[in-house]
Amino acid sequence: MTHAMSTPQQAATPRLLTGLVAMQVLAAAIGAFVPFGFDRPSELGLDFGHLLVLMVVYGTALLLGLLVAAVQRRWAVALLQLALAAATCWLAMGK
Repeated sequence: MTHAMSTPQQAATPRLLTGLVAMQVLAAAIGAFVPFGFDRPSELGLDFGHLLVLMVVYGTALLLGLLVAAVQRRWAVALLQLALAAATCWLAMGK
């Protein structure tokens, strides 16, 4: 009987995908529920520049997460990421 051994690279890829999805959830939650100031910082000290950086981080994590999910053929995770992006946009437009 032979056992398939996983290489370190194969073991690291699901952790990478999990980390990217976690980063997306965290960035979406911050963007949706934390106030950002436009012309002056909010009561938490966050302004529009911080929001732009957060959007770049979220977009990068989303694109990399979709790429990793497609390479691994984990379509449910890809759909989860797209659903999170749609929910984030829906929350942002409702503000």
